[in-house]
Amino acid sequence: MKKMKIIYVSFNDEGWVCLKKMLELNGNVAGIFTLKDDLRIKMSGNKPFDDLAAEYKIPLYKIKNINDDDTLKIIKIIAPDIAFVIGWSQLVKRKFFTLCRNNCIGIHPTMLPKHRGRAPLTWAIVFGLRKTGVTMFYLGEDADNGDIIGQLDVEITRSDNAGSLYQKVLDAHVILMEKYFPLILNGEVLRMKQDEQRSSYWTKRIPGDGIIDWNTCAYNLYDWIRALSDPYPGAFTFCGKKKLFIWEGKLINITERSNASGEILNIDKEGITVSTGEVLLKLTCVQIAGNKRLECSDILKSHFFQIGIRLG
Repeated sequence: MKKMKIIYVSFNDEGWVCLKKMLELNGNVAGIFTLKDDLRIKMSGNKPFDDLAAEYKIPLYKIKNINDDDTLKIIKIIAPDIAFVIGWSQLVKRKFFTLCRNNCIGIHPTMLPKHRGRAPLTWAIVFGLRKTGVTMFYLGEDADNGDIIGQLDVEITRSDNAGSLYQKVLDAHVILMEKYFPLILNGEVLRMKQDEQRSSYWTKRIPGDGIIDWNTCAYNLYDWIRALSDPYPGAFTFCGKKKLFIWEGKLINITERSNASGEILNIDKEGITVSTGEVLLKLTCVQIAGNKRLECSDILKSHFFQIGIRLG
């Protein structure tokens, strides 16, 4: 296998598992670029690379921006043959491409050209997709639009939440890396142009997207809660003046409901039953901001919740 000189750019789990597999395949990684710790810890799914860099004796560069002059000077000195940018929120710019010989590869957790852009796992659950996927591709100058190297389907079940789907996607990342990394190094990859006629985009999430509208049907709320669970910030509402995160819930097929959406109808060992725009929702794992998470049995003991209180 040709010993191409590689630089690797990432700050999260997706990048970490792919880099680990690459190193197991004897990839010649000359430098790892990750976010400065104070920036990294603010990102969903963030992962430190210190231990992995130390284990394989690879220089680790903690940066603010992959496109700033100081970072590009380091890359120029390394003179890489190829860059892998996996799990990184900043678009790389023309000078970065040039320094990496226009040979930059990424992975996006959808079946490109569909669903380019941000928060792909969240939106896949919110919109009730039964299947998503993972695509390895050559980076272009626009988001997620480069030539495709390979893809893998990922099934989404009604019981999946963000955490379980995230793990499926991580596993798919590793499979793609194991399959295509040797082919990339040996110049044996078949590049496939993306069909722009089939392209679509997910929009960026903002913190306010997480708030729950109790007038919405419980089926949609259930999807919303699943979509925003770990490793993401969580769906939330308010209990009085306190912010209440809802990490897990389940649907209840009971016709009883009040006229007030968001009203707590019952509290028992299985959680908190809440009225919605349609059907009832049982909250089974919640967290008042600044306090620990409460599972079913802990909810019953808590003084925060009372029957008749209206959430929201």
